[in-house]
Amino acid sequence: MNEKKFMQFLQNYRHDILNELQIVHGYASMGNLEKVENKVSQMIASFHNERKLISLHAPKLALWVIEFNHRHENIRITYDMHTENINLEQIDDSLVYFCDQFVKLLTKYCNSEEYYEGNLELHKRPDEQIIELHLSFQGNMLQIAELKENLIMTDQAYEIVETNSGVRCSIAVSFQ
Repeated sequence: MNEKKFMQFLQNYRHDILNELQIVHGYASMGNLEKVENKVSQMIASFHNERKLISLHAPKLALWVIEFNHRHENIRITYDMHTENINLEQIDDSLVYFCDQFVKLLTKYCNSEEYYEGNLELHKRPDEQIIELHLSFQGNMLQIAELKENLIMTDQAYEIVETNSGVRCSIAVSFQ
């Protein structure tokens, strides 16, 4: 990442934190301590989740996830890390490739005027050196059958499932 891109990332990240703090300040100025406590608890949980993401030693994936909401106008994601302190550097490129390919296809088969909410989850299988990555999106998906056909991942076990409210794509990747 060059200096210009890094500064843009830092500016976006700082902007997001300031927005959250302004919300807390607004609740505090209104004397609504319950909402202040809830918002601060959400922020703390978010920072813990971000710490878990960074502790995976997959810098490209971490950057991809943290920057995602600034790169897409009508798609937002949240993320839940259900593992931490493992080294995924060896599969970092594969995880980002999978996420990129799925989101590119998703944008192709979605309505650009609709809003989509997504979630990325990462799990380590117990007693195995396998990471499961799940990307779920809610919203009106167009042509899910075509999306399934066009998601081509070589040497990867993936699954794409239509849900009641959208689509979920999963991949399992071995790491050492």
